[in-house]
Amino acid sequence: AAAASSVRRYEPGARPSAGGRGCRCAGGGPRRAGKAAHAVFGPRSFGALAFAGARGTASPAARCSAATKGDTVGSPSLSLDLNDVRDALIRMEDSIIFAIIERTQFLRNQNVYESGGVNVPGFDVGGRQQSMVEYILRNTEQMHGQIRRYTSPDEHPFYPEDLPKLVLPPINYPSLLHPYGERININDQVMTLYFENLLPRITVDGDDGNYGSTALCDVNVLQTLSKRIHYGKYVAESKFNANPDLYEPLIKAKDEA
Repeated sequence: AAAASSVRRYEPGARPSAGGRGCRCAGGGPRRAGKAAHAVFGPRSFGALAFAGARGTASPAARCSAATKGDTVGSPSLSLDLNDVRDALIRMEDSIIFAIIERTQFLRNQNVYESGGVNVPGFDVGGRQQSMVEYILRNTEQMHGQIRRYTSPDEHPFYPEDLPKLVLPPINYPSLLHPYGERININDQVMTLYFENLLPRITVDGDDGNYGSTALCDVNVLQTLSKRIHYGKYVAESKFNANPDLYEPLIKAKDEA
C-alpha cells in the first residue's frame, strides 16, 4: 500500500510546495538551493573534489553527418585539442552543478535506495529485489543502450553486463586512448562516492514521498558525474600528446604527483 501510494503521488517534474517540508530550500526557493550547492563546491570548482572527466570526440553536427554517411565519427586532432577539452570540461561542470541543484529540492527519501523500500518489479541475478533508483538506472541504460549511447567511447554504463542489443547500426569511433584506458570503468566507485559521501551533504534527512522525481534526479547526477570523471582519460591523453617528453619519464617512474 505504501508503495502504491508513492507511485500515485509521483508526477513527472513534480516539486514540493514552496516552504513545505519536502523542499530542500524551504523558505528560500531554488536560489537557496543554488547557494547550498555552491557552498559545497564553490562557484565553478567541482574539480576541487579531485575529479577528472566529461565528454570529447566530435561536435554533435559532425557526429550526425558522419553517422548518416556511415563514416568514422570524431577527429583525433579535435577531440584531444586542449582548448576543446577545456570547453567540454566547463560544460560538464555546469551540467553537474545544475543536476545537483535539482536533487537538493527533495528530502533524502531513503526508501528510494533500499531493497524493498519501493516495490519495483526488478531483481538481480541473486534474487534480491532492486532498489527503486537501481531499477530506474538499469532500465534507463537498457533503453539508451539500444540506441548506441554506450558505444560512444566517452560513455560508461553502470551495468555493462546488462546492456541490450543495438536497434541501430553501430558507429565507428576513432581509437584515441591506449587499449587499457578504453577498458577503465570506475562507475562502482562513482556510485559509492555519490550515495555515501555526496548525497548526505546535499539533502536533508526525511521523506516527502517524491520517490519518482528523487530517483530520476539521482540517475541524472550519476550519469553526469560518470561522464565528467571518465573524461579524465582524455584529459590525460591530451596533456601527454601536447608534451610527451615531459610525461614519459614520469609515467615510467610511476610518478602520480
